[in-house]
Amino acid sequence: MAGGLALQLLDVNIISPPKPPGPSTIKKKPGPKPKALSKRAYQTPKAITRVERSYSQGKKIQVLMFLHHYWIVIDTTEKAFQHPSYAEAEAFFKIPSSTICDWNRPNKVEMLISQGRGGCGGSHTVLHHWWPKLEEKLFAMFLERRGEGRVVRRGWFRRQATRSFQQLNPNTTHLF
Repeated sequence: MAGGLALQLLDVNIISPPKPPGPSTIKKKPGPKPKALSKRAYQTPKAITRVERSYSQGKKIQVLMFLHHYWIVIDTTEKAFQHPSYAEAEAFFKIPSSTICDWNRPNKVEMLISQGRGGCGGSHTVLHHWWPKLEEKLFAMFLERRGEGRVVRRGWFRRQATRSFQQLNPNTTHLF
């Protein structure tokens, strides 16, 4: 090369010397050092009026399953058993019995069951079908296509959903 540097093959076994510290390689500290506890200004904390505890959906279901499926031996000679009481569940799980009693109400149990196993960030929403006719039509088209042995992919669903929505709702504005 005329006037330029020639490129050379580099041996990977040779370690290149470290770069000298420059302005781009020097790391600045993020801020002042933390003060010792004796030098910090003390502020009295606010008194706790109510203990807030939150339990995952899985824990709630586990407690309810314990109440409904676990058996406690009353008398070994007569082989008498009973389901655990709220007080026994409280002692076992260390959760207040009033909370367990609240979870065991029929509407709460239905809500927990309808949420599924994982729960979604603690939200208590249930799946709503906004367009049931569209879902039925798409499902029928899906079964027909799979019955023919053809592949169904996400793009096919997207195109069919758009077309079907426009056919079922001709007066709506463009949503997709």
